[in-house]
Amino acid sequence: MIWINAAKRFLAAYAAKDLKFLDENYADDIIWQEQDWITEGKPEVLGVNHAFFNSNESISIRIQNSCYKDKYVSVESILLFFPRNTKFSDTRSPVNIVHIIKFNSFGKIQSVKVYRR
Repeated sequence: MIWINAAKRFLAAYAAKDLKFLDENYADDIIWQEQDWITEGKPEVLGVNHAFFNSNESISIRIQNSCYKDKYVSVESILLFFPRNTKFSDTRSPVNIVHIIKFNSFGKIQSVKVYRR
C-alpha cells in the first residue's frame, strides 16, 4: 500500500506542476517513456515535465483504479488539461491514461511508463 500512496502523491504533484517535489522524488537515472518517445535522466525528464506544464493552463488527474506488485504501481486515470496553443495543443483532453510507476530501493521513482488507452 505504501507504493500506491507514493504513486498518488507523485500524480498529485504532477497535476499541481510541482517541479520541486518531482526533483526530490525522481531517481537520478529515471526513465520516462510514452508511446512514441523515451527520455532518460532526471534533468531531461524534468525538462519534458516543465515543457508540458508550461504548455497547459491547468492539469487534473482523476484516478480510476490502482494496483501494485513489489515496487511497481499501475494507475488508471483520466488526464484533463487545458493547453495554451503550443505543440501539445493537438492532444485531446480528457485522455484515459495508465501509468506504470517503478520505485527503486530508496523510494525514488525509477521509471514512469505512460500508456494512452
